[in-house]
Amino acid sequence: MYPEGVGGPLPYREPTAPEAEPPDAELEAARALHRRADRIRKAVLVPSILGGIALGFGGYLGVRELFFSAFGAHQPVVTGVVGMLPPVLAAFWLARAASDALVRRALPSWRAELARAHGLSEEALDEHVRVAGGGPATPAALEP
Repeated sequence: MYPEGVGGPLPYREPTAPEAEPPDAELEAARALHRRADRIRKAVLVPSILGGIALGFGGYLGVRELFFSAFGAHQPVVTGVVGMLPPVLAAFWLARAASDALVRRALPSWRAELARAHGLSEEALDEHVRVAGGGPATPAALEP
């Protein structure tokens, strides 16, 4: 079936390892920019949500006591929605607003620093700054 001395089919060609692409400076700068923005957002979001849950637990206990004193009973689902949901939702909203404000405040200096460090013009990072800052996605913002 195979030629003498050959144990199997011959390869069509020798496999070659793919060549490594040169690093893309804009891509590296954009990654660093988004990593920084994500780090700030997480640093604000996690404690805020934990605080919101703690306030929500306190709200749950307060509403529960209010229902017991007014009606002599409480319904856990209603008590949870009335006592816990508002502080938790407020914590999410406030954390998002605060983290976005902190990121927007830091973006101009990050843009200048990363452009210098990666040998780019600051304009090369404009779109990444807009995305990282939570800016509106408008067609005018996409035009050169």
